[in-house]
Amino acid sequence: MLEYQSGRSLLAPCPASFPGRPAPLDADALDLYRRMTADLALVCALGGASGDARAAQRLEEALTAPPARRTDAWRRASLAIRDVVNSRYADADVSIDACAPYARALDRLQTFLLENADLLDPRFPIAAA
Repeated sequence: MLEYQSGRSLLAPCPASFPGRPAPLDADALDLYRRMTADLALVCALGGASGDARAAQRLEEALTAPPARRTDAWRRASLAIRDVVNSRYADADVSIDACAPYARALDRLQTFLLENADLLDPRFPIAAA
């Protein structure tokens, strides 16, 4: 089962499947995509970060990659998510009402990156796409 910390989804729509992909994703994969893209969109919108569309595309590629390319696809997705987290403004002017959801979204993304730190290790090169 794919895991991403549970929480209330705020922004992202959840596709039934991805166009051009061989098979629709299972419920766990769709839930992971929906939750993570919602967090990416929230961090970008409120934290001044950029790259949520690229990270969402990389996440889609990782979820739909064939087994032989899955590790590299997840590495690319993790790098794109790290770029979003690192590009946010440390002193973002987040309203009091949005502060808690923003902090939870940022925490979930940072936790994902910590739990998958091996994918971010530069000693392991990414194979050509």
